[in-house]
Amino acid sequence: MARDLGTTIEVNDGLKPGDKVIRNPPVQLVEGTKVSVAAAPVPVKPAR
Repeated sequence: MARDLGTTIEVNDGLKPGDKVIRNPPVQLVEGTKVSVAAAPVPVKPAR
């Protein structure tokens, strides 16, 4: 981690293209916690 900007964290080392990150982790998530990858939600098209 390079800088903690409050609501944003700057990462300048340790990630590679294709790595997955948790964008909005819960407070209780700590190192070593098992997580699973879920499919991205399908966007809903607005009715015309």
